[in-house]
Amino acid sequence: MGSSVILPGFSKEDFKNVKHVKWTFSKTKILDYYSVTNIPTFTNFYKYRSQFFSSNGSLLLKNVTKSDRGLYEVQINLNTTKVFQLNVLIALSEPSVSNNSTDLGATIALNCGVSVGEVESRLWWKDGKLVMSDQHHWLLQDNSTLIIIGAEKSDCGNYTCSLENSVSSKNVSHWLPISGFPLVILCTMVLSIVALIFALSVLMGIILLCFHSDSNRIGTDFHGKALKYLHMASLLSLITLLAAFACLTESSGTVCVPGCNLSDSIG
Repeated sequence: MGSSVILPGFSKEDFKNVKHVKWTFSKTKILDYYSVTNIPTFTNFYKYRSQFFSSNGSLLLKNVTKSDRGLYEVQINLNTTKVFQLNVLIALSEPSVSNNSTDLGATIALNCGVSVGEVESRLWWKDGKLVMSDQHHWLLQDNSTLIIIGAEKSDCGNYTCSLENSVSSKNVSHWLPISGFPLVILCTMVLSIVALIFALSVLMGIILLCFHSDSNRIGTDFHGKALKYLHMASLLSLITLLAAFACLTESSGTVCVPGCNLSDSIG
C-alpha cells in the first residue's frame, strides 16, 4: 500500500494498428486513448495518480490504496479485452498481546493482533519453544488467541507472537507472570494455623492449672479432666503439625522472574 503498480498491456504484435484503448476498474472508466490524438483522456479521479503508456497500452497506478483492489479491464479497438485482478497487500502494523488473568489455576487467554494489515500466518512461542494445541493449550481463531487451561506455575514465562503476510513480518514478546498459591500450600497454611490454635490452648491450660495448683481447691475430678484435655490437645497439635509438614514436603513451586525461569523446591 502506498507504492505504485503497473498493469500490463499487450505485446507488440497485438498492439499493431491500435486506434482506441479503454481502461476500466469495476465498470468505472479510467481513461480513453485514441491514436489519432495520441493523448489519453483520464477521468478526474485517476488524472493525477496514473500514467498511460501508448507503446503497449499498459497503465501505471500510483499511491495504491486498499480501495484499488479489484478487477481491471483493458480493451483495444472494442474487440480485444484483457482482465487483471489486483490484490493490494498492506504491511502489518506493530502487534500487541494482552491477557485476561495471571491467577494460578485460572483459564488464561492471550490475544495477539494488529490494527493494520491482514495476517496470513501466526505462531506462538514460549521461551523459544513453539506452542502447539494440546490438553493444556488451545489455539483459537487462526491462532490469534492462545488459551491456557488451568494455569500452572510452569506457564509463567516469555510468550512471543510471530505474524506474517506476503509483504511483512512482525514479532512481539509478552511476559506472563503467574500469581497465587498451589492447593498444597494452602493446605499447609490451614493445618499450621490449626496446630497453632491447639498449641495455644495447651499453653493457656497449663497456665491456668499453674495458678490453681491446689487440686483440693479445684477438685480432683476437674483436675484429671483438664490434664486429659491438655494431653489430647497436645496430640492433635502434633498430628496437624505433622500433616502440615507432609503437605509442605510434597509441594513445589516456581520462582518466575522476567528473563529467567528457576524451579526451586519449597520445604
